[in-house]
Amino acid sequence: MNRFINLLRSDWIKLRRTYFFPVHIAVPLIYTVLFLIYQSIKTENYANQLTLFLQLMSLGFPIIIVIVCQIVMQQEYEAGGGFFMMFTSSRVQTILSKLFYLICFGCLAVTLTTFAYLLIRLKNILDVKFVVQLLIVICLCFSIQYVYHLIFTLYLNSAVHFAMAMFEGLISALFLTSLGDGLWYFFPASWTPRIIPLMRYDHLYLKLICLLTIILLLLIFLLSFVISWWHGSKLVRD
Repeated sequence: MNRFINLLRSDWIKLRRTYFFPVHIAVPLIYTVLFLIYQSIKTENYANQLTLFLQLMSLGFPIIIVIVCQIVMQQEYEAGGGFFMMFTSSRVQTILSKLFYLICFGCLAVTLTTFAYLLIRLKNILDVKFVVQLLIVICLCFSIQYVYHLIFTLYLNSAVHFAMAMFEGLISALFLTSLGDGLWYFFPASWTPRIIPLMRYDHLYLKLICLLTIILLLLIFLLSFVISWWHGSKLVRD
């Protein structure tokens, strides 16, 4: 436990010197401002406004996830192509330390952005319970994306990884139409925009939480397994 805490402190010091925190906070807030400008000329009810805001955010979030995953792992790439992570006796704890910051600040960004939008646009939060439930489900979906994108970061160069994120966004948007019926279940990036409208049905909430939590834990286990057998040889950066 003490080793993990030390790793958290070390990563905190390293990340403070990068764009990790500005990207997580500034980009979602810029999106909020742009969306508010767009909605200033439209009149919709509360549910439609919030649903559209969150769906559009979820379509673009994979790009943010890729950017911050690249930033986090860049610290290791600069250390001889991941040499120190590859030969440390606690490589699982090392990668989990990075995942901790990714998930925590990703969830923080989503929460701050959502409440900022609600307070500015709607002046108040009409249904706190509904908003909190939405945020929990969205954060779980994004956490799942953080884990598998962190795995991809170990093996893919930045150009391919960014192309993958853009592809995810396009497919997720396509799967919001009838073309995605029956297919979106198998594409994690489309879970968030598809699940958001379903949150109006209370009986689905606990089932979604349990299912997403199980998937997240399985992916974290997969990440731990992958990093245990990772050799760093494919980390060739542009």
